[in-house]
Amino acid sequence: MLNYIHGELWRALRKTGSAVFFFMMLAPPVGANAVFAFLNFSWRTYQGQADTPFLFSNSLSYLSAVIPLFGCLLVFFTSDLVFGDELRFHTLKNSVASGMGRGTLYFGKLLAGFLYSLLGLAVAVISLLVSGLLLLPWDLGELPGLLGGFFLHLLACIPLWLGVLGFLNFLLFSIQSGVVIAALSAAAAFFGLLFLSALPVADPVSFYLPAWFLQLSGYAAGISAGYTPEFLAGCWGIGLLYTAVFSAAGYLGFFRRELK
Repeated sequence: MLNYIHGELWRALRKTGSAVFFFMMLAPPVGANAVFAFLNFSWRTYQGQADTPFLFSNSLSYLSAVIPLFGCLLVFFTSDLVFGDELRFHTLKNSVASGMGRGTLYFGKLLAGFLYSLLGLAVAVISLLVSGLLLLPWDLGELPGLLGGFFLHLLACIPLWLGVLGFLNFLLFSIQSGVVIAALSAAAAFFGLLFLSALPVADPVSFYLPAWFLQLSGYAAGISAGYTPEFLAGCWGIGLLYTAVFSAAGYLGFFRRELK
């Protein structure tokens, strides 16, 4: 299994799409902080103001709101990088015919995609923090609290992204059609959110994954009061539950299916 995961990661990293992927992880955080820095410069130069409207704390708060949904796009991209060749060239049957276990194939793809996603996340986080600290004003006294809240935010997001990846892995092994998978994923998120918005209570369905993403998008970095142990346990519980359920269903379907 470890050799297979290592091989899948190495193969994905050598693809042309990897350069696009890591550029996507690097450019948006740096670009956002560069825009904030330019606005600060304009505010001081052309408006004649002594203060700066955009601080490092503002950047973390604004970008934390989009990180949960941005991570969903990340796992869509990584699942395609790890699984794309099998989807386009129908090579799963060759791996099975060579003696590769179906469990190794299924869970190896899932873990390789997860590790690849964590690598992309690390690039995005480093670029966000380094560019923010270099380009924007910050206060040393509030920095530990800001970073602590930000990493709690990531700690809550990671299992939910794993749940999305488990769902995508299930679709990839079950349907093997990129267009159908994209349509089903969009429909599941869209109609589920419509269902949530029609209900009279604020957080009605704790087992619906997008509801957790919406709740996390409302949290600002540095405000760690919402990240109670119970909330973090809920994030990990629902993420691992989605991963386990869809992985079990996907593996059973893949194990029983005749590959052609």
